[in-house]
Amino acid sequence: PGADNILLMTDAMLMSMFKSGLSIASHSYVFRRVLKQELTGADLLSRAGEHQIPMEMERSVMLFQMEHTEKASAYSILGELIPLTDTDTLVEMNRHVVALVKDMSGIDGPDELYQFAQAVQETLMEEAVQTAEIGIGESKSTLAVLGESFLEARRAMEVGHIFSPEESIHVFRNLLLERFLMNVPREES
Repeated sequence: PGADNILLMTDAMLMSMFKSGLSIASHSYVFRRVLKQELTGADLLSRAGEHQIPMEMERSVMLFQMEHTEKASAYSILGELIPLTDTDTLVEMNRHVVALVKDMSGIDGPDELYQFAQAVQETLMEEAVQTAEIGIGESKSTLAVLGESFLEARRAMEVGHIFSPEESIHVFRNLLLERFLMNVPREES
């Protein structure tokens, strides 16, 4: 009888751990689909409710791109170094790119977010001897439009890389002229 109880308890613990891991992975999967703008309407509401993700919350997307990830993925490196609050989510987009969905409550605007990015960059250099290209999107108030912040962060990285290659942190809102110049057709000679 004692062995049966131990087996039942072990089974319950394993199932609990499996469900917990599945929940975290699913939570991240929902955010990845939101960032790629693959979830809308009722499907978005359903998935957000299922994973207890608030629809209304001021959030911003910070995109980190690391090229030298031979030993470990950008997600595993940054996961150990970035201080996250309970309402922040780190999302692996691919081996080299990670999105941080940052809760903006307690953050005093884009300047403080830039300082946070600088601190992450310094920590990354000190702890992992790595650097990352960082793009920061605008803050959005609902989950439904969070994908726009992701696109802005990506665009900030693209434009910033061309116009300010010496910089590694690019803020979408600060690149207005550069974004305009990128969209002007080049004259052909």
